[in-house]
Amino acid sequence: DRVNDIKQDSKGNFWIATGSLLGGGGLAKYDVAGNNWQIFTYLNSNIKNDAVGDIVINNNDEVWIGYFVSGVAKFDGTNFVNYDLTAIFNDDSLSLEQSGMVQGIDFDKHNNLWIATTNGLVKYDGVNFMRYQTTNGLIGPSNPWIWINGVESVLCDRIKDVVWLGTYDAGLQKFDGTSFTQYHMQVFQWGGSFFDKVNQIYFDKDSDIWITGYGVVEFDKNSMAKKSIYTNSNGLGDALVWGISIDQNNKLWIGSDYLNGLFMYDGSSWHTFDASNSGLPDHCGVCGGPTNHVENILTDKYNNKWLSTFTGVVIYREGGVILGNNDKPKSDIHIDFFPNPTHDYLNVISNMTYDRIEIIDYTGKIASVKNGANVIDVRNLSAGIYLVNFYNRSNRIYQKKFVKN
Repeated sequence: DRVNDIKQDSKGNFWIATGSLLGGGGLAKYDVAGNNWQIFTYLNSNIKNDAVGDIVINNNDEVWIGYFVSGVAKFDGTNFVNYDLTAIFNDDSLSLEQSGMVQGIDFDKHNNLWIATTNGLVKYDGVNFMRYQTTNGLIGPSNPWIWINGVESVLCDRIKDVVWLGTYDAGLQKFDGTSFTQYHMQVFQWGGSFFDKVNQIYFDKDSDIWITGYGVVEFDKNSMAKKSIYTNSNGLGDALVWGISIDQNNKLWIGSDYLNGLFMYDGSSWHTFDASNSGLPDHCGVCGGPTNHVENILTDKYNNKWLSTFTGVVIYREGGVILGNNDKPKSDIHIDFFPNPTHDYLNVISNMTYDRIEIIDYTGKIASVKNGANVIDVRNLSAGIYLVNFYNRSNRIYQKKFVKN
């Protein structure tokens, strides 16, 4: 149930990395349209290790995975081709976890595979592996105490042809193929020292660069000046955060490091989703305690947020989750309101019969449920923007927005 990463291929299938250093897990494929699961473990395939941490899908729809401690593998649809990284780390007298645990993988425009590990950045060009560490260009932390070559994440800019990497305590770094350039997070200070840990890297629709760690920072894509900074001192619900996504409504979604759930910034204020106010699970069967850790966030074309958590995959969408084509509103249905905005009643004009109405507030909660009447009483609702879901039997047939004055 520990989910580390979720990716979607061009056919709409979701690929889910599960497992931990404690064991268990594997790679799961979920076909949404057919509601079918396919599970790959060392018991039913030639996957090398069931502890799968990361996934990347290249332009040929080949699925590559990063094992926690055993290198990487390519899945061609039938078999896994395993690549062991042990040989390039055999000069170190560190533990297995410290000497090369895979933290992230991505492809550049030349189809080179870049691998973030706890002991350096690794490039695979299809023939050879090359490791970058502090002895050959990687910039280390100013106050090294552990994992001086630690790389937490990697993301390739295929337009500018550069590689971005988040480090354990040496900030965000850009590698242009020749040299590394460092950009500091430095938004959280404790004991007189700044922490420069970067967990995730994300490009928004304008190609600005976002990072998570001890806070959230947005960098301007051209000047690399800090445009936005969010920490637990100005609204963010946790000091250390991981997953990040910006959805189709331009809302910023951030995942807690451990206990505090999911955070959403709507442009003016922060909102927290946890077990006390939503369906987000709060119990970890492995660790035996409460947890709301959100490792990664994937927003799909329906604006569903797919969350990687320690208690499985959690899917959230304001107004209700949409899975597959069967739930899409049909073009031959027409439903309208008047007046809109309103302060008391909505009159409904429709060419379809509906049995039930759900009114959803801006946080995604159901504010009211009505029968299939053509007049909706909204006098008891607070002022704001609402979505209305119309249902015919159990199927949602339409969704429309209204404003309550």
